[in-house]
Amino acid sequence: MAIAVVHGIGAGDPDYNSGKADQPEFIRSLQNNLIDRFSKLGISDKEYHQRFVMAPVYWATVLEGNQQDLWARFQRQSAMNWDRIREFMVSFVSDAIAYQVSPRGRHSYHAIHRFCAQTLHTLAQKAGPKAPLCVIGHSLGSIVSYNYLLDLQAEFGNNTEAESLFRESVLRQVGNSPLERGETLSLYYTLGSPLALWTLRDRDGGLPIQFPAPHLTEHYPQLNSATEWVNVYDSDDVIAYPLRPINSAFQRAVKEDLNVNAGEVWESWNPLSHNGYWKDPETGDRIARSLLNLSRLINGR
Repeated sequence: MAIAVVHGIGAGDPDYNSGKADQPEFIRSLQNNLIDRFSKLGISDKEYHQRFVMAPVYWATVLEGNQQDLWARFQRQSAMNWDRIREFMVSFVSDAIAYQVSPRGRHSYHAIHRFCAQTLHTLAQKAGPKAPLCVIGHSLGSIVSYNYLLDLQAEFGNNTEAESLFRESVLRQVGNSPLERGETLSLYYTLGSPLALWTLRDRDGGLPIQFPAPHLTEHYPQLNSATEWVNVYDSDDVIAYPLRPINSAFQRAVKEDLNVNAGEVWESWNPLSHNGYWKDPETGDRIARSLLNLSRLINGR
């Protein structure tokens, strides 16, 4: 199985950028969490790596330079309280604004989506062109993954309600394999997601992505009953919101809004819990159990 992980705010990793680390920190945290959960399910580290291939959609480099410069100017020229929370908000809001499609330009939107296409291409090579796909998106990464999947369905699928925003620079990166075109999307986890707020752009919340992927039954008919889109949120995380209350279409698409207590002791009771999902045991347990269930349905063991 292929697992694509799309980070959100605050996930830039200098060691990964410089080549000192093989994986960005958020991937290491999530992978350690999952391996620990799998060990409790009787799956060894070796077997985990035999069953699953994980790759990051690491888009931080698109926006972090301008963001860091802005924060440095604030610190030099302004006296402000609540530095850590302000830095957190600057990170989220500036990323969200820069990512948005606007009449003046879509550079960041397309640049980030090129990373999505490249990651799915890597997964198709390593896990196989028809490997079932699990997508995990955190924070703004849940918006990035959602928009990318929506664009795939509009461009290559039968989602006539959606308009593809792909441009040639992105389309050149999208391969012909079922995985790369989103046809094998089986599991979707949105962590700490503000997607509910994004739906305010559409009347009555609009329609969600088609989930599970409409073509999944052509490739894996045995998986249809085991697919799930689970939205994970912490009630103390002011950026994260449930999705099922949006409208009846989201109720049908999203299996559950899972309320967890994410973050360390000093974070789990306040907005800083937003970055705690990667290590959260309950989040890891839910993802691990579903991955293992699908893997066994595919492999028969």
